[in-house]
Amino acid sequence: MSTAVPFTLYDPGLMAAWAEQVWAEAGAQGSASSLAATWTADTVLAAHEITYDARCVMPQTIPFASDNDDLFKDSDAP
Repeated sequence: MSTAVPFTLYDPGLMAAWAEQVWAEAGAQGSASSLAATWTADTVLAAHEITYDARCVMPQTIPFASDNDDLFKDSDAP
């Protein structure tokens, strides 16, 4: 698999299910923990919204144009 991109890399149904689950949990408990972040829930008109505070997230250490395009490696990897 080192030379192929997994087809499941982008699964909109799975992403929507994850967002709805986090929204429901955060709405019921005030916040939800997922993907190493604490999420809060809100509703904007009829849309469900989840947000987290990313001010303490360290950005990558190299310019975007020089980051690693290999999906199997971290963006900062040489």
